[in-house]
Amino acid sequence: MIFLYIIGGLFLLITLFMCLSITVSIRAESAGDLLGGKADLKVYYGFIKIFPLKQKIRKNKKPKKVKPIDKPIINSNRKKTEKKANPNIDSAEAKSAGGLETVKKLVQSYGKPAIKILGKVKIRAVDIICITGSDDAAKTAINYGLYCAAFYGFTEWMKGKMGAKVKRVKVVADFGRDKDYFKMSLKLKLKVGTFIFQLIKIIV
Repeated sequence: MIFLYIIGGLFLLITLFMCLSITVSIRAESAGDLLGGKADLKVYYGFIKIFPLKQKIRKNKKPKKVKPIDKPIINSNRKKTEKKANPNIDSAEAKSAGGLETVKKLVQSYGKPAIKILGKVKIRAVDIICITGSDDAAKTAINYGLYCAAFYGFTEWMKGKMGAKVKRVKVVADFGRDKDYFKMSLKLKLKVGTFIFQLIKIIV
């Protein structure tokens, strides 16, 4: 009887493990540039946070001064030998060609199953805020039209093709601002059982 209880408990634990989802929460905020600003990435298994990561996307650094290097004196005989074919270059080219063939084979073998796994990912709580502004009113109006077409069109495409749930999309033209402002957040969910089942199909 105790053995049956143990088996039943293990079965319930495995079922619970398979039914829980891995959630990736992404938040990004920037002022003045879509590629600049800060990003916040968190990964949850159920309600447990397993991977926090917070960093700046891009940070402009001042280039370091490089000291000039004196050119070495090269003999004429050495120049003649350097002009000859180098066998190491040929071997490097052969290795790179072999690497490309390996990548092609991997894409052909696992590309479609990987796309199927990505198709099982659910996109939730999409929230986009964009405030555009500049010193030039005409430029602000043009940017407003471009951002409306980009953000509203992209979210409609996600809802239609990927079943995404959009919380809010807001694009505002502020003629008093001198920089654009962007804020975006979304959640990606995938059940562990679905991932394992698709992974078994790829392996088998």
